[in-house]
Amino acid sequence: MTSPQAGAPKQAASATAKAPSTASSAPKSVEQTKSTTLVVGMPCEVANGPTSAVVLMCKPDEAWWEKGLLTLPSLITSIAALILSGLAYKYNRAKDQRARKQSISDDFWLRKVVSPVAIEPFVKFVISLSSTLPSTTSSAEDTKKFWAAGTTNFGEFSASFFNLELISADLHKEVATLLEAMEDEFSDYCGALQQYLNDNTQPVPDHKQTLLNLGKTSRAMMQAIAKFQANVGDD
Repeated sequence: MTSPQAGAPKQAASATAKAPSTASSAPKSVEQTKSTTLVVGMPCEVANGPTSAVVLMCKPDEAWWEKGLLTLPSLITSIAALILSGLAYKYNRAKDQRARKQSISDDFWLRKVVSPVAIEPFVKFVISLSSTLPSTTSSAEDTKKFWAAGTTNFGEFSASFFNLELISADLHKEVATLLEAMEDEFSDYCGALQQYLNDNTQPVPDHKQTLLNLGKTSRAMMQAIAKFQANVGDD
């Protein structure tokens, strides 16, 4: 049996020893042979016993770069995930800052510009309609003057609410559509009332229903603006 030399590559080494035959041992036909095989991560060594031999199967130690190759994919994945997380955080933070600045700007325009020049005068005008809208007890001349003044008011409101375009084109479009519908309701009533006052054979316009329709449309306008403002506050 030959043992591995120093400096030689680590490889499997095996050795088998048989118990010697003596006068006191078993017959030659019966040989006592014991063998043990081990797998160890150390240089090859052979241990001999009196009646048996131990065979050591030795595995070469893995180099550091071989271990690194095994962990390289997971390491790259972890680094990539870390970079993506940092970029996502940076993007979301920048996005939130832009949204916050935009919200402050929109809220400023609503409170300081649109509200004083458009919303507040419009609300006062709508409230006054309940007591100033002409009826069958009014004269044709007074109805004509009120109609002309109201048409002027609606024109001014249209120009004032145009400032909403600076905040949201969609909001301005919605408000402008409702304002136009409200002006049509107002004009239809005043025109029908003037015809009736000039000729009482004409149909009598419904004063109460007209006020209800005007109030409903004006509330829809205010609700659209309030909803937008609430969303600005949430941002």
